[in-house]
Amino acid sequence: QSLLAATKRSLYKVKDRLSARPLPDGSQPPAFFEVDLQLDGVGVCLSPSIKDIQSAINSGAVAVLKCSKMIEAWDTVTIPKNIQ
Repeated sequence: QSLLAATKRSLYKVKDRLSARPLPDGSQPPAFFEVDLQLDGVGVCLSPSIKDIQSAINSGAVAVLKCSKMIEAWDTVTIPKNIQ
């Protein structure tokens, strides 16, 4: 039960950091990542691209979930290679 709560809390913290909402004291939270905007004459280009940003966010969420999965394996003598 506590493992589930900790995992959810971790994912909600990532979600909160990704949003542009001000903190309760009115200040802005530090940037989670930096994006450069470039005008190319037709539109705006982002660097890194939206696809790259989404991939990084997804990888972070998967890492949080894998950490939770590994905690269950602590009581075994060896951790299978496919879980590591």
